[in-house]
Amino acid sequence: MSLDLDPSLAHGDRDSRAFWSAVRDGRLLLQRCSACRRARFPAMPGCPYCGSPDATEEAASGRGTVYSWITVHRALDADHADEVPYSVAVVTLEEGPRAVGRFVPGRPPRFDEPVTLAVTPSRRSGVLWFAPLDEAADEDPDRRSP
Repeated sequence: MSLDLDPSLAHGDRDSRAFWSAVRDGRLLLQRCSACRRARFPAMPGCPYCGSPDATEEAASGRGTVYSWITVHRALDADHADEVPYSVAVVTLEEGPRAVGRFVPGRPPRFDEPVTLAVTPSRRSGVLWFAPLDEAADEDPDRRSP
């Protein structure tokens, strides 16, 4: 499953350009503050914890736990009508920040469930998917229909 975003969004701005480039390559990047060493997501010009403008980028492990989720029962447009119902999860990554993405089809996520991340590249951008950690080795969200 992939989502084609407006090309002007997929290239990002000064702070998110590296993120979008990594997503197109199938990776998720986090920023890490050079002063306080806390990870942050999404990319931003300064650390929300200490205010430092200095940061490095690092690849996320992709592992985390489900913090919250919603299940969408109504498509916002006809192009996605065949995808409902689907779940969107908020996941606390091992590195600390939270990320939002689709949960693999079949069942809704469970609170505090261990998950792993899969970035699904498309022509212009990508979609973040989460799968239960115990099922992730057996499933490829790019090949499953929602």
